[in-house]
Amino acid sequence: METTKNPHRILFASLLLVAIILITVFWLIGKNVNIYQVSFIGVIFEIIWLPMILFTFILPLLCIYFWYSERWSYKSPFLYLTIASSLSLNLFFI
Repeated sequence: METTKNPHRILFASLLLVAIILITVFWLIGKNVNIYQVSFIGVIFEIIWLPMILFTFILPLLCIYFWYSERWSYKSPFLYLTIASSLSLNLFFI
């Protein structure tokens, strides 16, 4: 099944891309900015850190699954999303 023939896959790939970007920005802000300087922002950060950790580990697996469902096609956007989510996962460990 090609991605270009299924608009739902294109929409899902776009949503995954947005999620990967948000997770990457979240980890970069958490590592480079003193978020506890303003207590309200620190509270928001503490509330959403657990879902962000879960999404950080689940998104690469989800992208690999959808890339597999497209028969490991090099033209699939899920290949590039897998690479991007793996880089985001590496940011988590640095």
